This record gives sequence, C-alpha cells and structure tokens, in this order.
Amino acid sequence: MYVFYDFETLKNCFLASFKEKVTGKFYDFVIWKEKNDLLAFVEFLKQVQGEIGYNCVKFDAQVQQWIINNVNRLILLTPDEITSEIHRYASHVVELSNARKFLDFPEWKLYIPQCDPFLISHFDGLAKSTSLKWLQFGMNWKDLVEMNVDHNIGISTEEELKDLIYYCHNDVDSTEEYYKYIKGQVEHSEYKGKDQIALRKDVGLTLGKSIINWNDIKIGEQLNLINYIKLTGQTKEEIYHNKREAYKQLIYLKNVIPPYIKFKTDILNSLLDRIKQTSINIGNDEFKESVTIGITKHNLGLGGLHSEDQPRKIVITDNQILRDADVGSQYPSAIAKRNLFPAHLDQIWCDQAKKLIKKRIELKPLAKTDKVAASLVEAYKLALNGGLFGKLGEITSWQYDMEKMFSVTIGCQLEILMLIEELELNNITVVSSNTDGILSLFDKQKEQKYIEICKEWEIKTNSTEYGKLEFADYKSIIQTSVNDYLVIKKDGTLKYKGDFVIDNLLHKNKSRRIVPLALKAYYVDNIKLEKFIKEHKDIFDFCCCVRADSTMSLHILRDMKYIKQQKTCRYYIANTKDVLLKRMKPNPNKKVKNQLDIFGGIDDGTRENQIEAGYNIQIFNKYFELDNYNINYNYYISKTQNIIDKITTFNIQEKVL
Repeated sequence: MYVFYDFETLKNCFLASFKEKVTGKFYDFVIWKEKNDLLAFVEFLKQVQGEIGYNCVKFDAQVQQWIINNVNRLILLTPDEITSEIHRYASHVVELSNARKFLDFPEWKLYIPQCDPFLISHFDGLAKSTSLKWLQFGMNWKDLVEMNVDHNIGISTEEELKDLIYYCHNDVDSTEEYYKYIKGQVEHSEYKGKDQIALRKDVGLTLGKSIINWNDIKIGEQLNLINYIKLTGQTKEEIYHNKREAYKQLIYLKNVIPPYIKFKTDILNSLLDRIKQTSINIGNDEFKESVTIGITKHNLGLGGLHSEDQPRKIVITDNQILRDADVGSQYPSAIAKRNLFPAHLDQIWCDQAKKLIKKRIELKPLAKTDKVAASLVEAYKLALNGGLFGKLGEITSWQYDMEKMFSVTIGCQLEILMLIEELELNNITVVSSNTDGILSLFDKQKEQKYIEICKEWEIKTNSTEYGKLEFADYKSIIQTSVNDYLVIKKDGTLKYKGDFVIDNLLHKNKSRRIVPLALKAYYVDNIKLEKFIKEHKDIFDFCCCVRADSTMSLHILRDMKYIKQQKTCRYYIANTKDVLLKRMKPNPNKKVKNQLDIFGGIDDGTRENQIEAGYNIQIFNKYFELDNYNINYNYYISKTQNIIDKITTFNIQEKVL
C-alpha cells in the first residue's frame, strides 16, 4: 500500500491521516482524551510500502520513526502522556530543522521509504522556501484553510477534533494534487509531461541508489562527483582535502579574460582595460560596468550581461528582420571550449563536461519518443548547469572555484560584446542583450552580412563545436524591461517572461493572473481590454495572495472593527466595505503613549498598512460560487492599462558605433 499522509502533533492530541494512493480511502488515527489509536497506528504502518508527504522526511517521518522505536514504552502511558511525549519530540525536530542541524533519522534509517515533493522541488532551500499553503494558492485549491489551534495548547472539544481532521485531510489532498504536478500529470505548461519521479528512478538505476528525494541541483552535482571519482580513482575525502587550492580571497580579473577577446573601438577597449585593472575581494566587492553601443546601453556584472530596455513594442515591417541569437548551453560550453576546471581538479573534469554536452545533443532527437532518453537528456542538463557551472560559486561544493566561475561569466559577457560591436559596426542594430544572447533589428538586405558576422564570431571565440549560436525570428516583442516581455515569433508561437508570464511556477506569485492574460489578449488576439476582463469567468485569475510573517498579522477592517485573518490570505478586489490591513507590532520608539485612534479607542502604537491601498477586497480563502462575485473590474483594467500606457512603439534610428 502506498499512501499520502500528514501528521498533527498538538500537546494534547496526535492525529495521523493517510490516504491510500489507489483507492483514495482515508485512514485516521487519533490519540486524544480516552481515544488511543497508538497500536492500531503502528499495525497499519506494517502494510505501508511507501509514503508521500509534504516536508515528510524532515518532520512527519521523523516523528513516525521515533514513535515506532518507542512504542513499547509509549503504550504504557496514558493518552495525555503519549501526546505530550510526541509533541515534545516534534518540537525537538522543528528546532533541529530550523537550525539546519542533522536530524535523528537519516532517510536510510526510516522504516518506510519516503517521497517528499518538498525536497524534490528544493523548497527546503532559502531561495525557494515554499509552504503548502502557498502551493495551494498556486494550484487554485478551493480551501486555503489554516489550523486555528495552538499546537502548544491543543483541542478541547469534539468539534475541534473534526476541524483538525478536516484540516489534515485538506493538506493530504493538496499534497496529492502537487504530486501530480511533479509527475507532469497536469495541463500547466511549466509542468506538463515533465515526470520528476521517473527521472529520479532512471538516474537512480544509473547511480545504484535511491535518489527520489534529491533536488535537481543535487542530482547534477552527484552525477559529476561519481563520474569524476570513477575516472580519477580519487576518493571524496581526497577531493575535499585538495579543495584548499581553489580558495582565493582576491581575484584579479585580468586572469579570467579569454585571450581571444579583441575589440576594434575605443569605447570597448577602454572598458576592457578597466576590467583588466579590476580585482574582486570575494564577499565584499561587486563588479559593475556599463557601455553604450549604438542606441543600447549594456550593463555587465558578475552574473551576466543585461541591456537597459525601456517599455516598448517592436513590430517588424515587411522589409525587416527581428532576430534573437542565443549561445547554446552558454556556461557549460564556455567551460568545454576553454578547457576550464577548478584548480584542485584536473582536465578530466572538463572532459566530462564535453562528454555530457555531446551525449545530450545525441539523445535530444530520441527524447521526444523515448522516455529513458528524455530522462537522460534532463539528467545531463542538470549535471551541466546547476550541478557543474552552478557549483563553482558554492563554497561547500567539491567543485568550488570562484576564479573559474568569473572566467566563465565575465568571459561570456565579453564574447557577447564582441558580437554586438561587430554587428553595430556594420549598421545592424542590437536592441537588447540578456546573459546568453542578443536581439537584433535590421533590414532584410543585411541578412547575409548578419550571418557572416555570426559565423566569424563563432570562429573567433572557438564556438564552432561548443556554444554555437541558435536563432529565432520574431514578429514582435512587447516589453516593460529586459526581463519582462511577450514575444510573438515568426511561427506564431509565444514566449513569456516576467510580468507577462501567464503560467508561473507554483512557488512564484501568480497574483492577478488576469493581468498577463489580458495583455496577451490585447496584443496577440486584438481583444479590447475592458471586454476581456469583464467577460472573464475564472474567479481564481482575479485572486491575489499575501502572507504574514512573525513580525505582523493580517486583519480585515469592517465597520470600524478589526477581524484577524489567517497567515496566508487569498482575496480579490471587490466592491465591498472590507479593507485588508497588515498590522505590525507597536513601535518601541513611540514617544506619545495612549493616544486615541480614529475610532475613539486607545492607540497602543501598532503600525498598520493597507494592502491594495485605496481599494476594498473580498477574502476568498474558501471557494464559494456566485453568479456575480462583485469584482471591482476597474482595478484590474487600470492595472493592465497602466502597463500598456508605458509601452511605446519603438522607432529604430540606425546608428553606426
């Protein structure tokens, strides 16, 4: 039996809820007052072959294993004593997790194998930290209910127990729904057909171990480590011991510039001279430079090249070409073609990157029909990006070498600038640059020259095998910045980024999805803004979400009364009387105490800000169906119109560098 599951560990109540994966049947085990399902719970676990839970490896499975190990002692206690013991241990687990310390039970010590979507998605990392409630918002889950009981106090009535079971079932059901996303069994464009579980099973067979709960970056890094150990005969310990060779506090950028970087113009040669004279103190210094070439300003940094693009719409005429040129697998290719490798490693590390690139290219055509090939292609991608280049800048990684990371990032930016310079010298306008590519606008009569320049650039930068340019022609691009745009390609397909993205990854904020939908309708389908928004029927696309942290709480202000809300609130802008407020703790520096507030009450210094200033809202944590949701359409029309008003038609003024 395989189950989805979740535990609640209150001081006076323990609840374990399981949902059988095949039948959907729920099994609940409760320890509270006179009810003691401890033995039944342990007996049930003997039937379970695997468990799927959100953040289960670092919490639920820890508590479960502790109960299994201590069941002979626990069974002698009263229900209150048992729940108190479980609560104490659960609090201990939370403390260890919050401190990022080792837990008592690593996965190999767990009685039942775990599948944890939280770990698979890397939501345990600080950059992507995501709660199940936030995922529920992203999935348009019908009930974003939060438990309104203090874990340190517990429950006191049967009604509260029913609420607790409902809450737990809701979390189990939504965990099952998110599992469909990581299995690729949804229509969402970012997840459809991408089976993360199958990938981990296939790669696990290659590695000879279970890696179900590894995140993408860990898979890539470990693939590289295992292969490197096999090829060199070194041990993991030897590699980490030698890593001290890669530590450099001060990096001189003259040492990271490829020898083939050559410029023709004074402005770029001056830039190159400045970079050669620059040193970076790791952890303290930043690297920022900028250069204007033709009509476009390009900014350089340690991460990548970006142009400063104003809000605009570029639409080609019959005699123009708007062409995007991207460097294929830019960073791994830079490593391969320049034979870069960390100081404590050797050429084998770079050779392995070359092999992975070639294998990925060979298997790509098969990936459309062969699932194993598709998994391997994805695995090689992980090994090359997050697992290879991405780890050069991570001090805890066996591949750490900041000088080599700068060699890649700064070298690639200078390469792109070489291409931009040559195009501009030939009166081909580069209207945008973004890390691994450029966007050019030119007359059709210059196409052959454009092609020649690109081929010459590939030769000059040693990119004929690794890092070849890949092209796509656009009909138009609508953008508010370099990272926020809607592209209509020549073949009619669309490309979205930033503010224009319709289907966000679930850990990102999809609030006001109606806005990018309306922008797409306006620019692509020629539908009037007001018509589209007022006729749109999906209430979830009008919803927003806000989260309160430990420094604040959320409140509805209604008829001069504050009504406290749950920590994660879903709402939409409506023609109501309700105002949503973020209330923060009293200002300790407030000088005047006990003033009367605007309602005649005592002002204790609590600070508050209105969310959606100037507008009223309708809380929508729990889905309800109406013919008329009383939506304030003017708010959404105004939000979208404000974006459109910023966007002006781009008129090219050709200018030779």
